Amino acid sequence: MPDRIFPDPYSHPIRTGRVFRGSWLIGVFLLAALVVVVLRFGEVENFALLIEQARPRWLLLGIAFQLLTFVSIASAWRATLRRTNHPVPLSRLILLGFAKHFTDQAIPSMGMSGNLVVARGLFMRGVPAPLTLTAILMDIIGYYSAYMVMVLSTLLILRAHYHASLALVLAFALFGILAIGIPGLIVWLRRRGQKPLPRFFARFPFSDFMLRIIGEVPSGILRDPVLILKNAFFEAGVFLLDAATFWVLLLSVGQSVSPVVPFTAYITAAVVGTISPLPTGLGTFEAVAVATLGLLSVPLEAGLTATLLLRGYLFWLPMLPGLFLVKGVVGGKGRGRKDEGGKIKKNIVTK
Repeated sequence: MPDRIFPDPYSHPIRTGRVFRGSWLIGVFLLAALVVVVLRFGEVENFALLIEQARPRWLLLGIAFQLLTFVSIASAWRATLRRTNHPVPLSRLILLGFAKHFTDQAIPSMGMSGNLVVARGLFMRGVPAPLTLTAILMDIIGYYSAYMVMVLSTLLILRAHYHASLALVLAFALFGILAIGIPGLIVWLRRRGQKPLPRFFARFPFSDFMLRIIGEVPSGILRDPVLILKNAFFEAGVFLLDAATFWVLLLSVGQSVSPVVPFTAYITAAVVGTISPLPTGLGTFEAVAVATLGLLSVPLEAGLTATLLLRGYLFWLPMLPGLFLVKGVVGGKGRGRKDEGGKIKKNIVTK
């Protein structure tokens, strides 16, 4: 039944082709070039000293912070599901978070492939189809709202205490257009109703699924300020926990810095990685993170080591459990609620 309502992201004909493979190669090249540059201008002896001074206990704390990010993501979904009187246990939503992470990395599509996995997973757990779409849409709005707050805070920190170059300001401005434009697009599509999408929308992966999300979400929930704030709060927690992970990784290589330093470097790198055409911001994220840490007086060797560790924590660490969990979602059968005609009931609270 999920296949009839939510398409399988792994069977969707996404065009990757030469451009996609080429972008991965460019990202790997940039990352390799970054390592070479740091090795060239840094001191090999300093890397050896970092290894000697490493504090493994901070690495374990970083793992704990990353586990909490999935709790925060799941809490955002749960807030919407509870608002619509269809709560799901937090533990099950956490497992869906791991499955979403794996799919987003395996099939880059601006997060839509992972959202499909979440939709299928919620439907398999008895949540009516329209409510699964509602939870996803509210999470998208909360994500970009929180992201915008993080970006504005970072820009204020840079301008007040350090130096914000013109290129950096322009990158932040471009991201601001994206962060405001996506929620604005959602509202516009909701008002548009079921009218056909403009032709250029069809080029994006899962555009038909996105239109279904917009069309079936009750407008009353979209205008609920308390629910929007809850989703933004939990998504902000994800950003802060990622920055905290960066902080403890710097501590693990002997850099006793203020938490403001890794927060500023992480958000700056995340912005550039988001607007970068390279998948997952590979290469660009690392280069900007190391450069920003250098601007904030962190040695190149320590900055590179902590940044590469952060990439492992953010990208590789959740992949193994995600691979295991996504199989049950993609291959499972739904237990969605049906009426006598076999159609999914739309039990939605719109007040």
